[in-house]
Amino acid sequence: MVVPSVDAVHRITKKASKMSLGKAVSLRRMTDDREIFRMTSLDQLPPIRDALRPKAAAGADPEADMIRFKRLVIENFQDHMTAMLLDPGYAVAACVEALKPDKGLFISLEDPYSPKTEVGATKTELTADWTVGKAKRIGGDAVKLLIWYRPDGAPDVNAHQQNLVRQVGELCQHYDIPFILELLAYPGDKRSDGPENTVLDSVATFAQPEYHVDAFLFESPVPAMEIPEFDGDGSALVLDCYKRLSEIAGRPWIMMSMGADMEQFHRIMRFAYAAGCSGYLAGRAYWLDALERYPNWSEVSSVMAATVRIFVEPLNALTKTHAAPDHAFHAISNRQTGAQFCRSYQDL
Repeated sequence: MVVPSVDAVHRITKKASKMSLGKAVSLRRMTDDREIFRMTSLDQLPPIRDALRPKAAAGADPEADMIRFKRLVIENFQDHMTAMLLDPGYAVAACVEALKPDKGLFISLEDPYSPKTEVGATKTELTADWTVGKAKRIGGDAVKLLIWYRPDGAPDVNAHQQNLVRQVGELCQHYDIPFILELLAYPGDKRSDGPENTVLDSVATFAQPEYHVDAFLFESPVPAMEIPEFDGDGSALVLDCYKRLSEIAGRPWIMMSMGADMEQFHRIMRFAYAAGCSGYLAGRAYWLDALERYPNWSEVSSVMAATVRIFVEPLNALTKTHAAPDHAFHAISNRQTGAQFCRSYQDL
């Protein structure tokens, strides 16, 4: 008889993130039948707006063209995705009807123009007049908040970021909608124990119960340029770092492309899946080349179609072969049934 290794037992026995029934049902709508996320992000505003404005034809409306571009992203990529991340003011307001009913509706909360301090730290603010309650009311399956954070950052900045995450988490508890936290590190002094520990220590902070985070969005803790082949030199150290990330997170986590090219992102995902990652979110890695073809809309569409064939389909094949998430999202199992359930489940 072969006794499974500790790693094998860890991989076989999923660690369930307990959550309300409503949250668990919403997250299932955003995944495939193996609880894996395959998502495209088009909630970005500045990079799209800044690319369109200088190249817009005379008399063209860059805002209308941004909506057209976002609609094209939805139409070209959604058949290969389980969910799409949309901004409220443009992608939801003007394009949501293009989203097929079997795709998860993932909505961002943060203002991409949130103020920065003199040292480059962001004090995140929510999009003006947009709330967790409105995202729930419009039919959102989950909300996303982007937080830039460093454990060694200025105390006032860290307190602001922590308070905002805590407030959003409490609102998501109230409205029974999943809270997915995007956690990024802004530039700062290099740590003697390695840059990856900035990411790991930040995760440890927001994995605490007081923040009510249901899933994380992560950048690679190891720079994309330094990711080796899966069986190459240094691969054991990289895999160990990803496993530590998964252990500290303690709930489903999703890897973002974050400026990596697609070849680099495929290598990143190979390590991430071996460590128990629950899927991916890719944005500019998918559509930036197409955006550069603007204002030639025919070329924009052609590049998007080529991207699906050359990059998205291989990434989904890699996902199908190697993804085996460590963390499952399960509704609280000891809930009551019948009249007791109807009576005890909390109203809004």
